[in-house]
Amino acid sequence: MPESNLKIILNALMKAKQIKAAELARQVNLPQPTIHRIVTGATPTPHLSSMKPLANYFNITIDQLRGFEPIPGMNINLAQAAADEPYHHVPLLTWEQVINWQADLNTPTDQNHQTVMTDHPNGANAFALIMDDASMSPQVPQNSTIIIDPNKTPKDRSLILFHMANHSRAMLRQLVINGNDRLLRAASPELLHSGLYKMKENDKYLGMVVQLKYDF
Repeated sequence: MPESNLKIILNALMKAKQIKAAELARQVNLPQPTIHRIVTGATPTPHLSSMKPLANYFNITIDQLRGFEPIPGMNINLAQAAADEPYHHVPLLTWEQVINWQADLNTPTDQNHQTVMTDHPNGANAFALIMDDASMSPQVPQNSTIIIDPNKTPKDRSLILFHMANHSRAMLRQLVINGNDRLLRAASPELLHSGLYKMKENDKYLGMVVQLKYDF
């Protein structure tokens, strides 16, 4: 059974007990952002240190919480629950935060991210960014919301997020694959003169754009 059932089961348990995520975090002595990432599916495989207090609170086993074993007296139609929830939330990060997002995924933190709703079937570690410059306009308009999946393998012409070594924030560029070279370019006419940037060994790939959301 897939680990994504954890989100469905935990939400069903919370609904049955009529408890919100913030109160649950206080009851089990876990950071609220940690609980939020679990109930929204952003962290489908949390550490045992997070799973154990949750299972203890609901008086069930960790395998029951994951959906590997049934919970007596509780009938959860996992397939129907998943079908009824086409939308999910991903954390909205800043261009500085994404640099260490992968390392921070399961690290307890007091920082509570805003979230963005998406219907794209992206990976559990996906996140959102607000495009705050015009470097990729008109392809990616300024102030649009982009959904990034760090687990996607980019192809030629994909839009990717990367971190250039020694820079304080990430950048969005279009990937051009030429043999063994990975080249990046901006879309803005004002930046076309800068040409192609060849990714170096110490540059860091952070994810691929899987959805663009823009309000006209």
